[in-house]
Amino acid sequence: MTTADGPGGHPAPAGAVPAGGGNGAPVDPRASSGPPGPATPPAPPAPPGPAARLRTGRAEGDGASGPPEDARPAAAEAEEAALLALAPCPARRTVRYGPHPAQVIDYHLPEGAPEVRVTVLHGGFWREAYDRTHLSPFAAALARHGAAVALAEYRRVGGGGGWPATFADAARVAAVAWDDEGAGTTGGEHVLLGHSAGGHLALWAVAGRAPDADQASPPDRPPVPGPASGPAGRPGPDRVVAVAPVADLGRAAELGLSGGAVTELLGGPGAPEGRVRELLPLADPSSLPPPAVPVSVLHGAADPDVPVGLSRRYTAAMRRAGARVELRERPGGGHYAALTPGTAAFRELLDVVFGGPPGASAGRPGGVRG
Repeated sequence: MTTADGPGGHPAPAGAVPAGGGNGAPVDPRASSGPPGPATPPAPPAPPGPAARLRTGRAEGDGASGPPEDARPAAAEAEEAALLALAPCPARRTVRYGPHPAQVIDYHLPEGAPEVRVTVLHGGFWREAYDRTHLSPFAAALARHGAAVALAEYRRVGGGGGWPATFADAARVAAVAWDDEGAGTTGGEHVLLGHSAGGHLALWAVAGRAPDADQASPPDRPPVPGPASGPAGRPGPDRVVAVAPVADLGRAAELGLSGGAVTELLGGPGAPEGRVRELLPLADPSSLPPPAVPVSVLHGAADPDVPVGLSRRYTAAMRRAGARVELRERPGGGHYAALTPGTAAFRELLDVVFGGPPGASAGRPGGVRG
């Protein structure tokens, strides 16, 4: 990987941070292909407009619960607004893992040796309009608590992503985010953490090898799922933490979540009829063999964007297959609170990130700082 020096003239979507240093990360002159420009403090991202909101409403039978239906939209808006109101936090450094402007990773590092290394895949229903910026305060907060954090961008629908590019990027990020050249730090357990669509990608990246994986051939399919491993056979993630993940892609497609986001991801404009159905067995973590690493799933029981039923279905399927998977449901919780520093849901997430795999620990010694 090389240190990023900017996207070279590619416009960023509204509210996005340009790939490669746009998050305020300094450019390393040893790896840059050109002289660094002056650092420009990023402006706080504007909340998405009403047409771009990730609203889906409750799907009957998929386990959404909590406040009455007429109260849930206001609670969901408040959660989202609290996260998006946070000012972006500059990264320590930004590194490229591929030639596309979106193939970059921002590193937020602790003052001392990290207790754990966390690779973060953001959400946004895999769409170009949503980038990693909104999770930079979350990444910075994890670093303050002692984690080394790799906040990754990836190609998304509308910007060169979709099948198979988005999946290939997720697999590569999981494998190389902590190689010596890129991260500048080693040691500590490697946790792959994803939120929403990023949670789907994290679960996919560590899924077992599909029975027909040897028949895969580009460009129709990305590298077959994992568990991901790094250069020279170095191991990939030790475990996964998935927050409000789109864990059952088939069910998400049936529900038409976020206006047909799954169809956009797997089909795209002009895709032949039946393509989504054909690709689901390869793209859906619930349909793939179980992961070889432990998985912790955190999901708000009143999530209006990704119903908790998707996580319940994934957890049940993986447990039946012998996987080590836990599901933590937060009563009344929505889609964003776990990512907002200072909330009770964030403190619970810290406990999971620093506490080890499912059942290993009740949390960090002395309790988790808020």
